[in-house]
Amino acid sequence: MAKGEVERCHFEDDDGVHRLYLESFAQSNEKKGSDTMPNTKTVDSVLADAERLVQVWGENTKFSMGDLTLDGLKAEITKLRALKQSRDETRVKLSKLVDDTNDQMKLIDSFSTRGRSGMKAIFGPDSAQYAQVGGTRQSERKSRASKKAKSSQP
Repeated sequence: MAKGEVERCHFEDDDGVHRLYLESFAQSNEKKGSDTMPNTKTVDSVLADAERLVQVWGENTKFSMGDLTLDGLKAEITKLRALKQSRDETRVKLSKLVDDTNDQMKLIDSFSTRGRSGMKAIFGPDSAQYAQVGGTRQSERKSRASKKAKSSQP
């Protein structure tokens, strides 16, 4: 079903036919990986809506939604819950991995800084070794332009 199409569902009651309209939503590329659908629904709100549908559907056995059965809806809800749990666990693992990577990066950067300072101290600020580890040789630094002295006016 394409984005924006409306699927008509109905069930018959003693009073006549009641209609329920459900919009189908396509996944938005700009929010891929996000916890929300294009209309800003969260996974939890979608699950809550589906649970209400299951409850009402269970009480009204004449209700039908084409090929979808009550058991089929329950299975899809279970699948969404499992995907949400897996996603949340993966986010925690990813967060830890990012933190560990950043900590290791800071450690290695401090080693590089200390090594560069050591090369400068041992071989000198104008040495080839200091330049090889990423330092700027003293002879290659731009000298600061001195401020011109203010001329006194008579």
